[in-house]
Amino acid sequence: MRPIGIWQTPDGSLPSGTSPKRPRGCDAEAARELGAEMSFVGFFRKASVKEQYLEFRIRDARSGELRHVSQTDLRNETDESRSRASKFLVKNALVESELATSP
Repeated sequence: MRPIGIWQTPDGSLPSGTSPKRPRGCDAEAARELGAEMSFVGFFRKASVKEQYLEFRIRDARSGELRHVSQTDLRNETDESRSRASKFLVKNALVESELATSP
């Protein structure tokens, strides 16, 4: 994968009319044009020097429907705190919730 702004796409392309700075659902269009079934976007938001939020969004690429949103807050803007927040969301909001709904 090659980074494009805040995006990473398999071939480095970005669909026309999309903006990596303000996705507002265009991630679904980008995923669809690249042949994916879903899009995954992570947002890092800084509320203050000591308070930040990490949010993951998964959309259906065909309909653009938001399928999953998970968020956690973190303190101290360090690589370790961002890594810990990412691992928490992946484990608790994505993996375990998927395992709970699998037959």
